[in-house]
Amino acid sequence: FEAPWVMESARQHSCVRWSGGAALVAGVGLIYAGVVAQNDAVINDTRPMPFVLATGCATAVLGVTAIFLGLTCLNRRVILAALVVAALVLWMVCLLTGGYALQAVVSDAGNMDAACEFAQRNSKGEPNADAAAEIQAAFDEVKSALLRCREAHPMAVSLRNCPGFTAKDAQPSSPHLPMLEWAEGTFLCGGFCKPSIPVFGKPTSYVTESNKGEERPACFRDVASTLRWRGGLVSIVAFMATPALLSTAFAACWLCCAPPPRRRDKYGQDPALLSSDESDQDEDTTEVEMQRAGGASVREFRW
Repeated sequence: FEAPWVMESARQHSCVRWSGGAALVAGVGLIYAGVVAQNDAVINDTRPMPFVLATGCATAVLGVTAIFLGLTCLNRRVILAALVVAALVLWMVCLLTGGYALQAVVSDAGNMDAACEFAQRNSKGEPNADAAAEIQAAFDEVKSALLRCREAHPMAVSLRNCPGFTAKDAQPSSPHLPMLEWAEGTFLCGGFCKPSIPVFGKPTSYVTESNKGEERPACFRDVASTLRWRGGLVSIVAFMATPALLSTAFAACWLCCAPPPRRRDKYGQDPALLSSDESDQDEDTTEVEMQRAGGASVREFRW
């Protein structure tokens, strides 16, 4: 007995299975890009993208579902139709994610470069973009706190060595501080748009009492370059996931729109009985033909 949900054609299921594997790989790539984006201080400071990780998880689940459908040869049209819709929705989300990362994040990096270069050329030293000006203001606040601290404690290497820094009334509060501290320790820079002294004492093995007052180059160029690279990574991974999702949608649609299976004649009978019936039928046919030709039966002809 053949179950009604078992398909005779294995070609459609094979396509669903392989396209599901490609979608699973694309989902893993999006999860990696989402984790990188969430743990990146630059992206979190400028353009947080928590939806990348959610999109990667949804794509991986869709890939696993497609692989399961392809391996078990299920022919539930409702499930296949839902798989088609989900794959098309995720395909559109990946297109939007790639376009957003390519346009918004990369343009932010360009605006950051232009604003800080304008600030260096301007006599007032103020950037002409709100985002860059806000980051520079956050650094100026931390630097002013460090200079006030060194008036009372000249040996303080960084703001964290100042008494009262951990107190709520003495700690400068800004969402840009983690990014500024990371940039100072990673690129050996100081300030954001303008060169400045290190205020966080990063890296700790490099900043000493003798060089704590030395100015470093501004951090904006390295921060903008990192933003371009990380945003480009997210964009590339999102765009690379679109063919896998589109192939999954087409394969599931092909299987969903396939005609229902037709039961073959004498399907499920014993092959031995089936061959015996066919041989008897062949003998009867041969006997009739011989009778028509010579007027004698097959047995008379043999004797």
